[in-house]
Amino acid sequence: MERMHAQASDATAPPPHVVVLTSPGAGHVAPVAEFAARLAAHHGVTTTIVTLTNLSSPDNSSALAALPPGVSVATLPEVPLDDLPLDAHIVTRIITAVRRALPHLRDLLRSLLRSPAGVAAFLADMLCPAALAVAEELGVQRHVFYPSSLTSLASLLYTPELARTTAGECSDLPEPVLLPGCAVPMRGADLVEPVQRRADPVYALMVDLGLDYLRADGFIVNTFGDMERDTLAAFGELSDRGVYPPAYAVGPIVRSCSDEAAKHVCMTWLDGQPDGSVLYVCFGSGGALSTRQTAELAAGLEASGQRFLWVVRLPSDKDSSAEQRMNAVMLSSSPEGGGVGVAMRVRDGAVVVPREEVAAVARELMVGEEGAAARRKVQELRAAAEKAAAPDGPARRALAGVVDAWKCARR
Repeated sequence: MERMHAQASDATAPPPHVVVLTSPGAGHVAPVAEFAARLAAHHGVTTTIVTLTNLSSPDNSSALAALPPGVSVATLPEVPLDDLPLDAHIVTRIITAVRRALPHLRDLLRSLLRSPAGVAAFLADMLCPAALAVAEELGVQRHVFYPSSLTSLASLLYTPELARTTAGECSDLPEPVLLPGCAVPMRGADLVEPVQRRADPVYALMVDLGLDYLRADGFIVNTFGDMERDTLAAFGELSDRGVYPPAYAVGPIVRSCSDEAAKHVCMTWLDGQPDGSVLYVCFGSGGALSTRQTAELAAGLEASGQRFLWVVRLPSDKDSSAEQRMNAVMLSSSPEGGGVGVAMRVRDGAVVVPREEVAAVARELMVGEEGAAARRKVQELRAAAEKAAAPDGPARRALAGVVDAWKCARR
């Protein structure tokens, strides 16, 4: 009778409600919005997306413009940042804004905990793990929502140890960095840009970021088995030993194509091209190329004779950083490890990749014999991604396991 009563109570109980804090920027807000939509559609979870007033942009608003029922938005009040130097790193600004907004977040969580829906779990995005302390203080289950690769997460988790055991700049490290929980060795120069200069205040913040991650009960990561098979296995072994919280591969999480986007002239043009004939060129939402590199890239793509679609951002000679360093390492690893085995890097001592090299790599990738393996791997990854995201796929099952833990926490 007691079991029957518990089952009846669960059937009439409101769905679990989670709170997700996102840092500003389209590369953070958009994945959080898509993730919340999936929680609602596939698992019956309601979500409050919490944004910062500081550093928000029109891109933030557009990503949150068409949320489904069950997903709402709350915005934390603006906090002062005028004491930071004008040239402060954008990550410094974001992490500082998160830290200074924690009292407002605490008030919001307390209010939501008193509501009928309550709060089953709190999620912080990749630049907001300082907020996990507030959820821990309030006794709320907590996770990190990580919209990038597990390789990238492993590198940030290792930042405190790297800072403790090395001296000088990452780019000067004589040997490849072997990250615990990561199957891909990498050069120090391949680590994320905010850890490349020890003298910059952002370096210390990144060390703290790596420590704050350990407050999580788990990591919800935008990856899937065939993309990072070896890294998922290595990270899982460390989690089993209690070194790191467990990682749940719930990807790929990509935005659905809206009706307006489908009508864009680029989509119309793409529909008229032969299958597999267009090279897509994009350097992330936060990276920028120098004026000279932009010109060399444009000339090289044209000289390659290949069809291409390029997402062009305004060049910047002040801050010309390839923010996608870790993703580049993962994607250019050997096909056996999940990558495609192709990379193009600025050579030691050089300033830019010249147009001749751009053209040669573009041709090889699209029509060359050596590029054939990369093209086959891309097709395999596409099929694997579709399988992972299927209703009975591993991504859906992994997230269902996390949701079950949230439901238990609510009871």
